[in-house]
Amino acid sequence: MSVDIVLNGESLTLPANSTLAECLMQQAFLPDNWSQATAHIELSFVVAVNQHVVRWQDWSSIRLASGDAVDVLGAITGG
Repeated sequence: MSVDIVLNGESLTLPANSTLAECLMQQAFLPDNWSQATAHIELSFVVAVNQHVVRWQDWSSIRLASGDAVDVLGAITGG
């Protein structure tokens, strides 16, 4: 069984019961060995699911469902 989501405007199929953290690791936004224990690394992006920002502390507990829209938003600097 699988879950069909939209990630940054693109369709993506994930295994059933995938967490937000697993999705981010699969798509290389996070290293494969990421966990809440290693979350002290500096993150340069935020993640929203269905237009609601999700705290990084919750990424491992959020299960994605078919139809979810996930947006990864990075900061851009410039002058």
